[in-house]
Amino acid sequence: MNRLFWKEFAGMLCGKRMLSSLVAVLLLCGVTLGSAGIANLKDTRQMGVASTDTGESKQTATTTAKSETYRVAVTADGQTASVIVAGGTVAEAVAKAGITLGEWDELSVDAQSVVAADLAVTVTRVKLEFYTEKELVPYPTTIERDKTMDSGTEKVAQKGKNGQKEITYCKRYENGELVSTEVSREEITLQPLTQVLIKGTKPVVSRIIEVGGITLELDAKGQPINYKEMHTGSATAYTAPAGAGTSIGMKAQEGVVAVDPDLIPYRSKLYIVSPDGKFVYGYAVAGDTGGAAMKGDIVVDVFYDTYEECAMFGRRHMNVYIIG
Repeated sequence: MNRLFWKEFAGMLCGKRMLSSLVAVLLLCGVTLGSAGIANLKDTRQMGVASTDTGESKQTATTTAKSETYRVAVTADGQTASVIVAGGTVAEAVAKAGITLGEWDELSVDAQSVVAADLAVTVTRVKLEFYTEKELVPYPTTIERDKTMDSGTEKVAQKGKNGQKEITYCKRYENGELVSTEVSREEITLQPLTQVLIKGTKPVVSRIIEVGGITLELDAKGQPINYKEMHTGSATAYTAPAGAGTSIGMKAQEGVVAVDPDLIPYRSKLYIVSPDGKFVYGYAVAGDTGGAAMKGDIVVDVFYDTYEECAMFGRRHMNVYIIG
């Protein structure tokens, strides 16, 4: 056979062509192979494949042997544990260190991040403590205007009522120490009732009077606008024989009244009128006292010349203004 034939034959062998191609070439050259020859060729081919597979396995084993490992230091409850891991997450490294995390515990590194070289993780033990307290909810007030009521006067149309709320607080402990207390939840359990206040807007017509050398300005209800002090309470009336004197030596007469001198000093100039302005005793001087006044049963005992006038006065509520 010539040199060209062998060159092609060697090319087919080096190019790893199929066994069938090799047999065909041999037959072309007049070479006859028995069954044993064909079997030997098959065995030779299979040995080559096996040899290749063994090389690939060795390469994989070498790659695995070179996988990196990491040392992770985990600190919890005052102690530090060191573990070696071949990758994975921080949470897995903490678990491998034998540390169980509570519901609220926190890590210094994100639990789902991938571990890295020289990683240090600190576990903060967190405890949350909840408690509830009740508090009043002050009632609001709305104001309505009434032009039929005098300016400066007011009345309650609807009385307000406080509500109630429950506030849940959360105490946060870190490693056994209290670090904060915050409001976690707030709920109104009883709604407050709004108070309705009516204020008058009707202009007040005042008048000026002269009493005891003092000019008084009276409002629409006959109450002095300018005064030093005001006392309100029960008042009675008394009389005395003509020519009788008072406890400070003044003549007992209409316009001289009995008081408690610790409450209303002697010789104070007074103006006495009922709160609604319908009954006016008028100008008076504090010049006497009596048992009822000293005991605080009454705020003033007014003098009348006759018993009949005293009976008509009876006992009534009066305002006593100190005007001078």
